[in-house]
Amino acid sequence: TDRIRPVTQDMSGSSYTFNIDSTTTARLKALGQQEGATLFMTLLAAYKVLLYRYSGESDITVGSPIANRGTVGISGLIGFFVNTIALRSSVDENHSFEEFLRSVKQTTLSGYSYQEVPFEKVVDQVESIRDQSKSPIFQTMLTLQNNEAVNDVQLGASKITLVGLESNTSKFDISLEIGESKDGLSVRIEYSTALFNKETIVRLG
Repeated sequence: TDRIRPVTQDMSGSSYTFNIDSTTTARLKALGQQEGATLFMTLLAAYKVLLYRYSGESDITVGSPIANRGTVGISGLIGFFVNTIALRSSVDENHSFEEFLRSVKQTTLSGYSYQEVPFEKVVDQVESIRDQSKSPIFQTMLTLQNNEAVNDVQLGASKITLVGLESNTSKFDISLEIGESKDGLSVRIEYSTALFNKETIVRLG
């Protein structure tokens, strides 16, 4: 971080966006397919290596939201069922990236199998004493939106258009929100301005 972490978590934030072209995206997908991994798993592995390089910490946990619609009874319901899973990995620089990707793949699949466990229950079991300076379990999140984007919706005579809003808050130290389209990947980094300068985040991006 550029600054010392405040004693109490400061939720002020900002964001930085950039794009990854379709050629690079196709190469990322091909690398994942080579190891039987999804694009999400490949991006997660790359992000964890990046965090390792920046922090020097080999024990890396990244949070990820999950739709949590695996149960037959709720699969077709309208509503918000999203849960959060914590994906923990140990980075060993003696391993190749492909080896690490295979490890991240197994970690992710294991996480999926426990996706119905409420995140709050995990926090209660793991962190008996809360550190008010940071979010529990993990301080960074990765989200991949690869469903088809809908920009305009027609409801009778009314037309609804999605509008992007600039956020001035950050729930975590750093959050990567990645959207996939035919043009490649759009990446939005939401970050804590209490901890990071924009120049640092641009360089990380």
